Amino acid sequence: MVSIKYLNKKSRQSIIRVLSLDLYFEDETLVAFNHPTTGLVVSQNKWGKKTEKFLCSLLSTEKHTDHNAFRKTLNQLLNTMREE
Repeated sequence: MVSIKYLNKKSRQSIIRVLSLDLYFEDETLVAFNHPTTGLVVSQNKWGKKTEKFLCSLLSTEKHTDHNAFRKTLNQLLNTMREE
């Protein structure tokens, strides 16, 4: 099952749900994901002020994950989901 929820159409913030995985987007950029096995994982900001505001609304800045670790965790999760 896939669903799309627009959080704010003006700034194009959305959540795309694929099975039990929520993917958080700012415009077309994946900035966070949430899954029962990982919890909410939010990337450190490497984009701009508007994205930083969105990221902080999801989780406090000190809990943001290094972008490379963010990508690695997501890839591992996707590989696990593919095998299920």
